[in-house]
Amino acid sequence: DISSRSHIAINRSSLHALIAPTHSQIRQFVNQSLNKSFETQGNATGGQGSNSNVDAKGFRSTRMYVKKHAKVVRVSIDGRHDFKTVPCDVPCEWTRGGNLVTRAKILDFKGKADILMSMEGPKHYPDLALGNKEKYAILGITDHHSDIPMPYFEWDWAKYFQPEPKTEEQKSSTAIYSSKPNPQAIPKIAFMARNCKSLNNRERIVRYFQDQNLLHSLSSCLHNYKDPDLDTKLNKRQVMQKYMFYAAFENEDSDGYLTEKIWGSLAAGTLPIFYGAKDVKDYMPDPKSIIVVNDFNNLTALGQHIRYLIRNRSADMEFFSWKRKPLSK
Repeated sequence: DISSRSHIAINRSSLHALIAPTHSQIRQFVNQSLNKSFETQGNATGGQGSNSNVDAKGFRSTRMYVKKHAKVVRVSIDGRHDFKTVPCDVPCEWTRGGNLVTRAKILDFKGKADILMSMEGPKHYPDLALGNKEKYAILGITDHHSDIPMPYFEWDWAKYFQPEPKTEEQKSSTAIYSSKPNPQAIPKIAFMARNCKSLNNRERIVRYFQDQNLLHSLSSCLHNYKDPDLDTKLNKRQVMQKYMFYAAFENEDSDGYLTEKIWGSLAAGTLPIFYGAKDVKDYMPDPKSIIVVNDFNNLTALGQHIRYLIRNRSADMEFFSWKRKPLSK
């Protein structure tokens, strides 16, 4: 289950579970990578020259070829050798393991054999930088330009490989679309974080809006307000729903690094104020679904805009109009 980071298993269900718009590319990438390895071995043993099938959807499969040669792919995670058979498109054995940054190695593999996967940021863990992609057989990070994107995604149909919603009724049942803004929301910004040593100095923004009496920090970093429901509402999304705005401030500025902060607030029906990746709008359902700190000349201008939205709920509601639009192509 790649998404849980407990171990890595390149099988259809795991790959589909990552993100629907890219699962076909992921599947092609993995199958083609395996094909290259088995083609060399197959030719050497007089095996079937074509060495693969192409199914009705145009995806290449190694199943028939590998079955003939009884080749087992073994993957060691974090240097472990307690192999266990797992369901894959080809016979696979994987070890347990997996950390914040998971390192794995495909044993007996021709060419590049190292796999690096993580949902952490590349400025905290430099090996995860997209520029290192050529060093690995597979690099899986939050950036959608990596080999296997590993997003903090919240659309039910994408994350759990349910059918993409086609009708308005189906669409409204998914997590991000179903949550509507709370008409009784507290007219402030909620902030929840424990890490108070960010690499992009998000703490500066938090302090500014605290001084403006616009922000409640509910967790340990710069804590200034105790929510009476925080101990009983275990779901973070429920806490977000109490506020008009949520401070989706990442702890570093790296392209493609978007965490649950942004996706959770979209799903909660709370307007996210984002600080982090410069390419954030490339990932959003609509350019006007979030407020981006860096779109403003300074924090004073941002504060004035927030106060305007508090006074004019109709203007605030325009940020949720994307929920009534068809899914983009």
